[in-house]
Amino acid sequence: MRINLDGRIRNIALAPSNALAPLYEAVVNSIQSVQQRWGKSDEGEVLVKIIREATPQMSLDTGQSVLDPVSQFIIEDNGVGFDQGNYRSFETSDSVHKRNIGGKGVGRFLWLKAFDKVSIRSTFSGKPNNQLRVFDFQIPDGISNHECGPDTSTLIRTSVTLIGFKPQYQNQCPKTAETIASHIAAHCLEYFLLDSCPKVRVVDDSNNLNISVNDRVSSEIILDRHDEAFQIGSNSFKIMHLRLAQRSQIKHSIHYCAHMRAVTSEDLSKKIVDLSSRVQDNEGREFVYAGYVSGSFLDQHVNPERTRFSMSYGSEPDMFGEIDWTALTSASTALSALYLAPFTAPVAEAKINHIQRYIADEAPMYRHLLKWGTDELLKIPPDLPNDDLEIELCKIDQKVRADIKIKTKNISSKRVAVVDRPAIKAEIDELMEAVTDIGQSGLSRYVAYRKVIIDLLEKGLQINANGKYEDEDLIHSIIHPMRMTSDEIESTDYQNLWIIDERLSYHSFLASDMRFKQIGELNSESLNRPDLLILNNPLAFAEGSGPLSSVVIVEFKKAARNNFNEEENPISQVYGYVNEIRKGTKSDIKGRPLNVNLNTPFYCYIVADLTQTLRLQAANHGFRPTPDGLGYFHFNENYNSYTEIISFEKLLDNAKKRNRILFDRLGLR
Repeated sequence: MRINLDGRIRNIALAPSNALAPLYEAVVNSIQSVQQRWGKSDEGEVLVKIIREATPQMSLDTGQSVLDPVSQFIIEDNGVGFDQGNYRSFETSDSVHKRNIGGKGVGRFLWLKAFDKVSIRSTFSGKPNNQLRVFDFQIPDGISNHECGPDTSTLIRTSVTLIGFKPQYQNQCPKTAETIASHIAAHCLEYFLLDSCPKVRVVDDSNNLNISVNDRVSSEIILDRHDEAFQIGSNSFKIMHLRLAQRSQIKHSIHYCAHMRAVTSEDLSKKIVDLSSRVQDNEGREFVYAGYVSGSFLDQHVNPERTRFSMSYGSEPDMFGEIDWTALTSASTALSALYLAPFTAPVAEAKINHIQRYIADEAPMYRHLLKWGTDELLKIPPDLPNDDLEIELCKIDQKVRADIKIKTKNISSKRVAVVDRPAIKAEIDELMEAVTDIGQSGLSRYVAYRKVIIDLLEKGLQINANGKYEDEDLIHSIIHPMRMTSDEIESTDYQNLWIIDERLSYHSFLASDMRFKQIGELNSESLNRPDLLILNNPLAFAEGSGPLSSVVIVEFKKAARNNFNEEENPISQVYGYVNEIRKGTKSDIKGRPLNVNLNTPFYCYIVADLTQTLRLQAANHGFRPTPDGLGYFHFNENYNSYTEIISFEKLLDNAKKRNRILFDRLGLR
């Protein structure tokens, strides 16, 4: 069978972010070769040399020289070398020569995925003399320039040189020798935990660095180790819990391994909610957690490139003993969480204390969650800003309310035998207690909502960042959505008429910023458009055939507006609206005559700042000032209308006073 090397390389998946994968392959090959020769002896060694491009670079910011990019890696070892068996395995695609130690026979193809060429020089043991084998490995020829013969050297040593780092991978390769050493340590960590691991060093002659990866692992990286076995179905696994010294480039994670090598990893901080980025052990040392999961099942199901596992996605182990990825990750995460519990408990405690303080001081409407949503509160991430915490509490509140509804439905549908009644009564008592608490929280929520609306209104009346006052549309929208009728609004939660007068919330029909022509109830062709028009039917005429009990008109003006004249002023404007409604043919929404007779009272509210021109217009129309001096009022007998001019100051102050006792009761300031 012939192999198209170019096509084989093209079909290998290797993301640029995984640029060091070819180096890992070479290092692991060297470690295995050394182990094969030396076993647990301390004679074995692996050397990783970093070769850089000789192109001096300067930082534009500091003017200091910066590291040149890596162009080559040389991996040397004193293992068994490329003897006849290993060489035959190398020249055989997908060789099974090293299957018993996890070899897939494809690792060398990763070399040519990221590098242009690989040069190999290996002195290995032979009879009667040592043998020297040299050859190149590249596309399209595969093995070329192969020579093998006796060698006078007594030193058994192999070097693999990865030449011509392809730009897309070179750009993603870490530059510092320290970082490269750390990545080798992390990727091959289980090898370093074995007694048979050789000495591994990273050398960067251009920076005079010679780094022992073993020493970094033992003295700088691993603070604690604990192994734990677990079972899923018929499959046995092991998780190695490690506390590693805190380093900025490493996150809390679980690594899933095959043949003592990490294949894929998951960010654990996204799964253990109280595992913060900075966590300390009992000695005050900051650490990063790393869990390493291994087992024969993973060894058997890793793909040839060692980049992922081929696993079932079913919900249960199948009849052949295969398990799904979710079951494995869930079990592993649970064990990690248990191991980390002593370190995450203080974070969780501080988080709950903060939530309790926030609910007591800022959000009493969620007080019931401290009793009925404790499990969900524990799932909130720590150190959230209060705005984000509010969103999380709202989500939990909705879930708790939904759970109560489900429990209520389940209890009501049960057929209860006499012997079961005490237990059912206990369920009902608990349910009623929860319903009562939630009901009280609903009232608290509404009071807190009013506080937010008042604060929003107060802010809307201030000068904005542009040094100007907002248009009246902003105030209008806070009090009621614009260009909508009461029939189009799903809930009274979307309107805040109580800011003007609590009684306005109880009406038969309301139109907001709509032309008379658009309001079918009026049957008018006028293009005039009051800000708010409210129609109220008397209770005695529920079918709408009687006269309207009252009509309310509300007109908003921009804060600090001071350009009213005799012809264009809000007083004349609202009187014009009254006159328009009183004249012409009208009908209600069902087509019956809309009876607006001379006895139908009109209530008009003009909400505006009492500027000089508005005070003049009020005086010209016979308005009298209110006792507090913050408004005007007048009854017009011709229109049977009572009109009140309310200053924004009075509107805001009255809203605060009416709700102050509620705010004080909830501790809202």
